[in-house]
Amino acid sequence: MDIPRTGAVIVHYKGIETTLNCIDDIQRQTHFTAPVVVVDQGVEPDAPQRLQTAFPNITVLTQKTNIGFPAAVRIGMAAIRAGGARLGFIANPDIRLAPDTIINLIPHITPDSDGHPSDVGAVGPLLVDAHSPGIIWAAGGLIGPNLAGGNAQSGMQVDNLSVTAPQDVDYIPACAMLVSLDAWEAVGGMDDGCFLYYEDVDFGIRLHRHKLRSLMIPSVIVHHQGSANTAEMPLEREYYLLRNRLRTARRWHTGISFWLGAYIDCRKIVHSSRKRGESRAAILSRAVRDALAGINGPFIP
Repeated sequence: MDIPRTGAVIVHYKGIETTLNCIDDIQRQTHFTAPVVVVDQGVEPDAPQRLQTAFPNITVLTQKTNIGFPAAVRIGMAAIRAGGARLGFIANPDIRLAPDTIINLIPHITPDSDGHPSDVGAVGPLLVDAHSPGIIWAAGGLIGPNLAGGNAQSGMQVDNLSVTAPQDVDYIPACAMLVSLDAWEAVGGMDDGCFLYYEDVDFGIRLHRHKLRSLMIPSVIVHHQGSANTAEMPLEREYYLLRNRLRTARRWHTGISFWLGAYIDCRKIVHSSRKRGESRAAILSRAVRDALAGINGPFIP
């Protein structure tokens, strides 16, 4: 097998020890020839020095402010592309990888033995809960009615997963995704305006529209902590999920399919939250208004 030059992109926000562990896992990968690029969001002042001291051979690109996950990934992907990479592994810092993770994903996204180009744009592992490894966090991503994106088979026991062969899914969760850089450039990367969440749903749709597949490999298992950096801001997380669902729907669903689908569904979510007297109701309502107004980027209180 011709093994393409492969790079990795990690977006660092908070939790330096978690990021250091992730970098260590990636540098221990079987066949890893391109440099690791860490895009630092500038939140922890000492992070760049600690990262570079611990791993002198990585590239750290520090931003002046938090530019959001998809924009940071875009910067990292451009850097590894400039370094000659043909594949890019996008990693959240809160995943842990076995040494053969990436090498076992690569054959599913490269040309076959006859040299025919792959029709796979992105490939990912079976994600399990880092705290309960017997529980599935995501067996790929599925897009439900009215563009409701979610983790496939979430909460199921790993032992009960019936599939063993690679599975076509609607999208690969961006916490652990191996991407063809040719496909990345062909579809225009991710939607920077999402800032956080749903950028992987949007990316999966982009690939599909270019007749490129997203493939989940159940034999490759990655441990994922899940929302490690956003647990401290649960209401903002709710905001991004709802706003970006509508943002993505407006891009890919036009006319009546948007207004009678995703919009009405999201309004029902707001109404139900208000009826139950939940504290999140106000921020959910704000998310819907901002989506309709075309507001993107970071949440500003």
